[in-house]
Amino acid sequence: MITNTLKLHMTVEVMGCPTVCQHCWAMGRGYAAMPLEDITWVLHEVRRFCEAHNFAYDGFPMHEVDAHPQATQVLCLFAEVWHDDFQPFTTTGVPLATRPDWREILETLRALNAPTLWFAFHGANAIHDRAVMRQGAYRESLRAVELTREVGMKSGCNLFLTKENIWQFDQLIADLQHAGMQEIIPQVYSFTPNVRGRHTEPLRPQWRDVEPLIEKLDAIPEACLWRRFWHELPGMHTESWYVEQALAGAWPGDDMKRYEDAYRNMVCLVCRPNLDVYYGFAGQYTNRYGNLRRDGVDVVLSRAMAAGSFSYDQVWFGDMQVLPVDELAARFGDAGSQRIHGDSFSIRDWWIDSSRRALKLLYREPKQSKIQAEGFTC
Repeated sequence: MITNTLKLHMTVEVMGCPTVCQHCWAMGRGYAAMPLEDITWVLHEVRRFCEAHNFAYDGFPMHEVDAHPQATQVLCLFAEVWHDDFQPFTTTGVPLATRPDWREILETLRALNAPTLWFAFHGANAIHDRAVMRQGAYRESLRAVELTREVGMKSGCNLFLTKENIWQFDQLIADLQHAGMQEIIPQVYSFTPNVRGRHTEPLRPQWRDVEPLIEKLDAIPEACLWRRFWHELPGMHTESWYVEQALAGAWPGDDMKRYEDAYRNMVCLVCRPNLDVYYGFAGQYTNRYGNLRRDGVDVVLSRAMAAGSFSYDQVWFGDMQVLPVDELAARFGDAGSQRIHGDSFSIRDWWIDSSRRALKLLYREPKQSKIQAEGFTC
C-alpha cells in the first residue's frame, strides 16, 4: 500500500563521465547525454506525481552533469523543479578544463547559490591518470581548481591515499596548494562491494605506510579539520581494531543506524538514460519498475512507492543471509591486519563480500571443505 510518509529520492543519469574512476561507488562510465527534453519531462512528471500523492521528493543528476552539452540548462532545471542546491558541487574538473563555456557553468552554479566545487585526487600525474583512466586528467583537474578560484568560487577535495601514491604526498599537497585548493581531506577509499571495489582493495594502505605522514598533516592548514582521524591511528581504524570491537560486542555501528534511520522511509530510485527506473543508486540497480515513457509515469512510480524502501544490505547484497558482525569478524576478519578503513561500513562490507565470495567458491568447488571456504579472506 502506498503511504505518503514515504519520500521519493531519484538520481537521474543525465550524462556519462569523461573519466572512469576505478574506486567509484557509482560505477561512473561514459555514456551519451540524456536529451534536455527528456530531462525536463522527467523532472516535471516526477514532481507532478509526488505532489498529486503528497509525497516528498528530491534528487540530483548523475554521473557528470557538467559534461552535458547543455549543462547550464540542466543545472537550472534541477534547481528550479527539484530544488537541488548542488552544495557542494562534485566534479572531476575535467569537463570544466576542456570546454570553452566553463565560465558560464561556474557562473550558473554561483547564481544558484552553489559556490563550492568538490574534487577528488588519486595521486599525481600518471598515477592519478591511471586511476581515472584518462591521460592528462591530473593536470586537467588542477586547471579546473584554478578556474574555480579565478571566478572567486571555493574549492575542496578528497585526497585518496593509497600504497601507490603515498610517496607523492609532498608533491600532491604542493600542487593542490599552488592551484588554490582551500580544503583538503586526506582519506582512504571506502570499500564498495562490487568489481571496482575488489579491484582497488590491494591499494589500501596500512599503518606503516601512512605513519610518516602524520606529522606532515599537522603542518597543512587546508587539512586542519581532518587531523583527528589520522592521530587516532593505529589505536583505531585498522582492521585489527574493528575485529577486536566486533568480538567484544562494542561494534561502532552508529553509522549503520543513522543510515538505516535516514533511508527507512525513503524510496531510492534511479532513472537510467533510456528512462528505465530501478530501485537503488547510480551504479547499483536492483528492482526494475518499468520505463517512464513506455509504461507511464504513474504506473512505474506507483509500483516503486508501493514496494517501499529496502535496507542497505538488501541493496548491496540482495537476498544473501548476512551474518552478524561478530561472526563476520571471527570468520573473515584478520586480527593482525593494519589495513586502514575510514568507517565501519567499509570493513563490514569487505567482510560480507568475503563471505559472499567464499560461498561462491564453495558452490563452484564442492569438494573443497567448508572450513577452507570460511577461511577465504582475499
